Amino acid sequence: MGQQLPRNSNSNADELLLRVTKMMKILFGLKPKGQTFSYKHPYPEWYDLVALPMNYRLLEFAKFTG
Repeated sequence: MGQQLPRNSNSNADELLLRVTKMMKILFGLKPKGQTFSYKHPYPEWYDLVALPMNYRLLEFAKFTG
């Protein structure tokens, strides 16, 4: 018969962490904090594709109060 390696408490904690992470991802769509996400605009993507009128110029705000 094969010899079993003794399991330490860290392996139990790692296994529990993996199980909880998997459950959170499946049930709630949550991902661990270690992953980074790029910035997402607060409006739909198609909004950036709307054609602007001819000779339209975006305003440049040097200071914004309000």
